[in-house]
Amino acid sequence: MSWIDQIYATHCTYGSSAIERRTTGESKDRVLGYSARASSFSQSDTRRYFRTLERLLYYCLPTDTPPEKKHALTPRTAPQRLFFHSPLSGLQALGCISYRQTDRAGRVGSYFAHVLASFRHHHEPPWDVLECLQLWNSPGWVVEDLESFSYDLPSLPSLETLSELRGGMAPAVDERVLWSFLNTPPGGSFYCPGPLLLPDRWKQMSVADRRRYFRLALMGYLEVFSKERESLLLLIEPAMAALFFYGIARLLPAGLRAQLSFSTFEANADRLTTSLAALTFDDERSGGDVAPERYRRGFVLNTWQDKASELQDPRAKYADFVLGSLMGVPDATASTLGRSIDQKLARFQQADAAKASDLEEFVKAHDIAEAIVNLTPNLSHEAWKKSSAQTAYVCKSVRQKLAGPADAAYLTRVLNSPQYLPLMLEAALQADDDDNCAASLNYLVERIQPLDAVEAMLGHGDGGRRYKLHALRHYVKNNRRLPAKCSWLWMEKRPATRGPQKPLLLIELLQWSAIDAELVRNSLTDVPDKGLPLLFRGLLLNASLDQSERNDLLTRIANRPGFDVVTLVNEIKPELANHGALLGSILSGPLAATLDHIHKQPGPFGEIMAALDAGKSLLAPPAASRARAWLDLKGTFEKYQRDPAAQQTGLKPVSGRKVWAFTEEVCKCLDRCFPFAQYEVFRKDHFKEFGTFVRQVAAAYQVGQLVPEKFDVYLIAYFRTDLHVMKRISNGRPAVWAWLQDHPVQTAAIIIGSVVLMGMARMLIFP
Repeated sequence: MSWIDQIYATHCTYGSSAIERRTTGESKDRVLGYSARASSFSQSDTRRYFRTLERLLYYCLPTDTPPEKKHALTPRTAPQRLFFHSPLSGLQALGCISYRQTDRAGRVGSYFAHVLASFRHHHEPPWDVLECLQLWNSPGWVVEDLESFSYDLPSLPSLETLSELRGGMAPAVDERVLWSFLNTPPGGSFYCPGPLLLPDRWKQMSVADRRRYFRLALMGYLEVFSKERESLLLLIEPAMAALFFYGIARLLPAGLRAQLSFSTFEANADRLTTSLAALTFDDERSGGDVAPERYRRGFVLNTWQDKASELQDPRAKYADFVLGSLMGVPDATASTLGRSIDQKLARFQQADAAKASDLEEFVKAHDIAEAIVNLTPNLSHEAWKKSSAQTAYVCKSVRQKLAGPADAAYLTRVLNSPQYLPLMLEAALQADDDDNCAASLNYLVERIQPLDAVEAMLGHGDGGRRYKLHALRHYVKNNRRLPAKCSWLWMEKRPATRGPQKPLLLIELLQWSAIDAELVRNSLTDVPDKGLPLLFRGLLLNASLDQSERNDLLTRIANRPGFDVVTLVNEIKPELANHGALLGSILSGPLAATLDHIHKQPGPFGEIMAALDAGKSLLAPPAASRARAWLDLKGTFEKYQRDPAAQQTGLKPVSGRKVWAFTEEVCKCLDRCFPFAQYEVFRKDHFKEFGTFVRQVAAAYQVGQLVPEKFDVYLIAYFRTDLHVMKRISNGRPAVWAWLQDHPVQTAAIIIGSVVLMGMARMLIFP
């Protein structure tokens, strides 16, 4: 902990102020006002930091205090204000403000403040709110001004924890004091070993009412937590405010607790600066109230008149959930109660609750997790994936249940529960290779038989890889066939991440030495079409299979209808160099057949071109030359794509010569790509069809969409001679008008000639 500095603040003269320090002269006894009376800071730092802290230093007696009583109250009998603020400009402050009968000018009503301040660095946690509240009424606080005070106070460099300020006295509040308050019957013996004094009205109150007030306070704070500049305001005695605030803080996860600030006594309900605040009255029997409209801001609980703001969600479960660790628990030591509370909060803290609404999600997740691990029958638990926080909470609960040695009796019940087996596997396998659950998971995966259970296990997330592979091997071993209907296994994709990657599960399974040709043949007819490339690649990498049997299996796969050779070639690019001869004999036919149907392929043009580029060495003439023609066509598009004119956005005029040059290059490539007789429309003597093609290409050129991957969008329709589609894609200009626009010289000649002919005709008709 950083050094802790001290400041005394009260009404001063120029001579008593640690900022002014005028010890001689006429101004020594002149009234200055509120200032630092003494400080462990230097004089210049005291001035600077007092300005930072000054807005926190205020005190007024309750509004209903009789004037004559103000002269009789002392720092020990008047309400005491204990406050804590998280960092203000990096300075966190904890202070005790006490009543002072008169100020330096002799006026009734002033205060004396003892403030502890410390700079909090980013890597340091804030002071613990619980330790701050345990300093209520502690003997370490200075509560009145003395003439013997010097200007300089010692800092507290050796203070390990704030609790040392108690001077050996028991804390004012702790878990056992809170437990006693919530459970001791009226008139019973309350546990209060420290300086906390319970008012008589609370000692005579029923246990049910005490619990109800505390529960309301906790629920009220959770509702205002996420609202900016809103507070929980309790109308309650300052000592009881310290107990209530301690209870609220103790029952929150550490992350939320660190955001708390408090003040045990405020005088103005409309100017609260802390998240937890209390207001009291001089009449402790009947108390008082605030304006009705104040109940509509934040959350207000009046413990004297039994009034409270309306809860937005009266069915919220967190308060009841966490109070279960205190209510009805047999009397125990504070440490035992502390462990009980910590066990309740442990998973909430691990789940890193960032806001109050997270707590409600965690309670719902807790109920679902308990139902899953207890195998509660007929429970609807589909909502456990509504948020990542709930999912993480349930997964941790399930893994905690499965951790340690395998419980055969319990795991047998899980295996016999079709409702919970997939859920428990999914939750437990969220963490990759969780060794804490190894014994239980191995027990389960070795005994999974239904194919739908294997499917459910594989289809969720990337975790638990070794257990998934373990389950697959047991399934294959027991059934002598691949899980062909396990669709997720055949559709697995490589993750889009850089660096070394683990092989796909099917690839790893197919390299297992127990995989033989008969087993694959038994499964071949059931494998989905989209899984064939993955099966082909897995068998290609299997070094344990007999070479002739492997080649036979690969040939069967390549010749099966529905086999996607384009996807396969793109997947096995690394293996092409090592298995070129084998792959050439098997894949040259399917790859050559692709050339006749490129314009009908469902896949993007870019993927087809990538496969041709990677597999061109597998092709024999004349298929090899046609493949090169298609690659040249792609290159033509790429060349014109880089042309600055092709990047224009909008149908601006483009040089007709440039469009015709591009079109001519495309047609030359197409002459080599296709049998010429089949696509005679590309001959220049078919002017009408060729003009349509030119307009179509020009439109694509003008909007900057000559992209090879988009080739199928602009040209495949034309390959199919679908003129309706072509006209929809083109810029819609009539053929004659398009020719006139693209040939301005000829157009001008036609116009001039027309004018001359019209003039001559007029002269002949009207001589």
